[in-house]
Amino acid sequence: MRMNLRDYRLIAYIAVTLIVLFGISRLFMSDTGQYVRITEGGSEIGTYPIDKDVMINLTHNTVTIKDGKVYMSKADCPDGLCIKQGAISHSGEAIACLPNRVSVTIGSGKSGIRSAHLPVNYSGIHFDTLVSATINGMSDTYTDVNGIIRSECERFELICSRTNSSSELYKLNHGLINEKKSVNIDGVDYTAYKVSDELFGMISTGLNAYETSDGIFDIAIGAVTDLWDFKSGEEIIPDKVSVASALTSVSTDSIKLLDNNYIVITDDNTVIDLGGLAKGYIGDSLRKTLTDAGVTDAVISLGGNVITIGDKSGESYKIGIKKPFDEKGELLTTVSSSDNCVITSGTYERYFRKDGRLYHHILNPSTGYPFDTDLSGATVICDSSLTGDILSTTLLAKGYAGACKYADELIGDNIYVILSDNNGDIVYDSRP
Repeated sequence: MRMNLRDYRLIAYIAVTLIVLFGISRLFMSDTGQYVRITEGGSEIGTYPIDKDVMINLTHNTVTIKDGKVYMSKADCPDGLCIKQGAISHSGEAIACLPNRVSVTIGSGKSGIRSAHLPVNYSGIHFDTLVSATINGMSDTYTDVNGIIRSECERFELICSRTNSSSELYKLNHGLINEKKSVNIDGVDYTAYKVSDELFGMISTGLNAYETSDGIFDIAIGAVTDLWDFKSGEEIIPDKVSVASALTSVSTDSIKLLDNNYIVITDDNTVIDLGGLAKGYIGDSLRKTLTDAGVTDAVISLGGNVITIGDKSGESYKIGIKKPFDEKGELLTTVSSSDNCVITSGTYERYFRKDGRLYHHILNPSTGYPFDTDLSGATVICDSSLTGDILSTTLLAKGYAGACKYADELIGDNIYVILSDNNGDIVYDSRP
């Protein structure tokens, strides 16, 4: 096949790139301590000891270090233009994936393995939310924290998404789970579906939250949620007939939990929606996973859910709480957090205005329409992201009088609350 000018230019570019990569690697060479240096899109992912087996998951590539050798074990390249996909193992050798701007070089240094550059930052869109993290301290310098966060978020998307047809929750709602059995409840035969520990735990927590919130927090509201659209900007209010019809299937009594992670949904029209607690559950899981991986100091944000691990250089993290409906980005207040969670729910997060009325995304399972509340925001400070998620939604829905009474009761459990009204002013603050 005849090569064209574009091919020659590409080959020349590849050659220059390899020379540059070789030169960079030589800068770090010395007598002892080989390491692997990885960059993606111009940003350094980290440096890793070549004698430790580890897999580094990047956006479109996977780099594997095993038995003292380095492989580009996966490369999602538009043109298949990855350089030297085989193993490298000596200082000065390099692998490059030009389309994805990934480079892998081997170097050495007198002081042994260089620690990964800190802070390590992560940013990605998951669950229709910007997930970000800054890792300021970790005990294990070759831990692929970005890969951990990305893979955990992607894993949970395939567990608890209501709309992704590949997710476990979607399959449960639509009766598509393969592992199932027939059960008899009160003389009626139903199909029970076996789900993962995570999904079973989230649904169990949701059913418990329904009881503790006096019916405000209802995971059986999915049929109503499907009627509302707070993303496209079309500002459509569902008609009363559709809402009334959807409300007939909103009942936690339709969800039965059985032994060994089996679940029965007795009403075919009931749709489980875990949007009110999923980010809280995932936040707690991410914190544990990162801590187990050696992270000692970090701040993680999943939209209105902020989780801190340790503190920053001995000082508490300062978490900003956005002022409701403020377009300039002004802060309502800041919260000090060390090994804690700061969770905020607000009517200003997803909403539209029509005919002078505000329609927000926190829906009342009794009416099918947004809660009529005189609060615009509720922030909960506690040690569990999941607890904070449930409480912040419940407090917001209760309105000022009910939320203040409830928040007073939470102080004894070391849970603190900040409430803001529809003018964007703080009207309650139980912080010590």
